[in-house]
Amino acid sequence: MKKNFSLFILFVFINLFSMYAQRGKDGVKVVSAANTIVNDFTSLAADALAGSTNITVANSVALSSGDLVMIIQMQGATIKGGVNDNTWGEVTNYNNCGLYEFKEVFSVTGPSTVNFTCPLINNYTASGRTQVVRVPRYTSLTINNGGVLTTTNWNGTIGGILAVEVLYNTLINNGGSADVTGKGFRGGNIDSLTNLNTTNFVSANKADGGEKGEGIAGYENDYDAIGGRYCRGAAANGGGGGTAHNSGGGGGANTGSITVWTGNGTPDISNPAWISGWNLESPGFANSFSSGGGRGGYSFSANEQDALTVAPGNGSWGGDMRRIVGGLGGRPLAYNTGRLFLGGGGGAGDGNDFCNAPGSSGGGMAYFISYGIIGGAGQIMANGKKGSNTIGIGIDAPGGGGGGGTVILNSIGAINGISILAEGGQGGDQFLTASEAEGPGGGGGGGYISISNGSITAQTFGGSNGTTNSPSLTEFPPNGATKGTNGLESTNVFDFTFQVKNDTICSGATSVLTVKTNGTVP
Repeated sequence: MKKNFSLFILFVFINLFSMYAQRGKDGVKVVSAANTIVNDFTSLAADALAGSTNITVANSVALSSGDLVMIIQMQGATIKGGVNDNTWGEVTNYNNCGLYEFKEVFSVTGPSTVNFTCPLINNYTASGRTQVVRVPRYTSLTINNGGVLTTTNWNGTIGGILAVEVLYNTLINNGGSADVTGKGFRGGNIDSLTNLNTTNFVSANKADGGEKGEGIAGYENDYDAIGGRYCRGAAANGGGGGTAHNSGGGGGANTGSITVWTGNGTPDISNPAWISGWNLESPGFANSFSSGGGRGGYSFSANEQDALTVAPGNGSWGGDMRRIVGGLGGRPLAYNTGRLFLGGGGGAGDGNDFCNAPGSSGGGMAYFISYGIIGGAGQIMANGKKGSNTIGIGIDAPGGGGGGGTVILNSIGAINGISILAEGGQGGDQFLTASEAEGPGGGGGGGYISISNGSITAQTFGGSNGTTNSPSLTEFPPNGATKGTNGLESTNVFDFTFQVKNDTICSGATSVLTVKTNGTVP
């Protein structure tokens, strides 16, 4: 796994105003039931500028004085359009996407105006799907065996985030969990119309391929505005749809090395015999590596050949000649500027016989602010959802897995015992009994985990590729689908706090303080 060692200075309370007086206002919380949702959501209704002390939201009914909110812009990144090659969908400007901050509510005016104790630090745009999340402020939090703390699905406007603030200790017991698996960006939807011999990376014609997964640049209508929602090009961290005829969807992504992305994922060589099959694409391809999501598998083949000796695209395969046109894996996003993102959705598999499968959703985001310890033997999970398998008689392509999500633990006290998973979802499988074959789904790329201290189990593995059980490809079940690549973990993070007399001090203000420093100042 790749480690991202960064200076992550947490809880500088003089910039977080008078949060101390309102901490714990929601009391003790014990979670013993599955599907426990504690956050409320609304969306930004008008652009908000840095320095402003109020915002306009769609509905302020869930908010009151002393509440803590997380403001975060989910989308609005600019990607490359106007081309029909693998650079389509490249991020050219993040704009305000991924920016976030926590603010305390001073008052609520009418149905839509929220006033803050201190001014905003960042700019936010309503068109970028900025949401405002009410963060419960507990004195303590316990998740018991069988209890699952979770959140709502991201629906294109709100959701996908679990965030809590805990004054004292957070205990996640064995068998208990905080789980936002599959709560992130949505997968590409299916259609059942397809052409033959298509090569497009982007198209407005549904017959040319499956839909792309959602990512930080938007979703279906946003893609339509820059060329189309269909075919194999990856839209930022969203996986590409399988290009016609009947290739697999690409896996979504979250983060990783942004300099080594090709969209081709990482070939599975766990069976050494498969190396020769992969290298028929190009010499050395079996040992190649691409960050982000895995690629979807090859297009439709009608005849049985030896996949370890007969190259993709050879006419002897019949059908669509088993071409290399599967959805590209989603692109990894940059976390070196302090932004946060949901896992990207997988691309849909292409189909024409009502047997294909959509792409799966990425992992959501879990954010814990703790002034005590975080411990126990339970889990925090933000995995991408497994790619959907083919249905019916199975003679179409499955979808790509979702990219892993994001987990942030900002804790003054020790973090120990728990395990954290932000893994990519496995690519979808093809199940059929006919001698033909289609491409499986690509695996989702791994997610992002950052903790303020401690040594715990933290995994951001990429998802494995899907496979086909076609009797004509028993020697090479991946059939062109590749694995997603690992994400990033930041486990050596330093934090310190300033302990001051309770008062309201906003960022940028001038004041003379006498402070006691807790922790090691870097």
